[in-house]
Amino acid sequence: MRNPFEEIIESYFADVFENYALEKKISEYSPEHFGDALVTYMSPTFDIRFIKDRSQIFVEFSSPGANNWFDLIEIMRAITLKEESGTIASYKYFEDDVEPQRETNQINHLAIALKPYWQKIAFYFKNKK
Repeated sequence: MRNPFEEIIESYFADVFENYALEKKISEYSPEHFGDALVTYMSPTFDIRFIKDRSQIFVEFSSPGANNWFDLIEIMRAITLKEESGTIASYKYFEDDVEPQRETNQINHLAIALKPYWQKIAFYFKNKK
């Protein structure tokens, strides 16, 4: 069965897939359960999984092949701790009290918010099993 969540992710993160040689490892989609989905990608630098659970989107990272996942919010807190510009949690996408946006808007917002941080994320996970 076609996974529409996977297609949205791959369209908005195309440059990341190319830059980090990400390859799909797992793709699950459950239209009968609120459209829940899971897509996991692996690369030599880091593994990443996107989870859609009842219209909420979560992103987790792991060192390559480690299967020890860390939530994006915690990673961004660590990365941006000393930055004056604030953390990624300040973006509307990550506010807990915001009504869920359409899935494509959430993914687009996430892609824009993460753009300046990919190298730092990669640094934290590369070769750290």
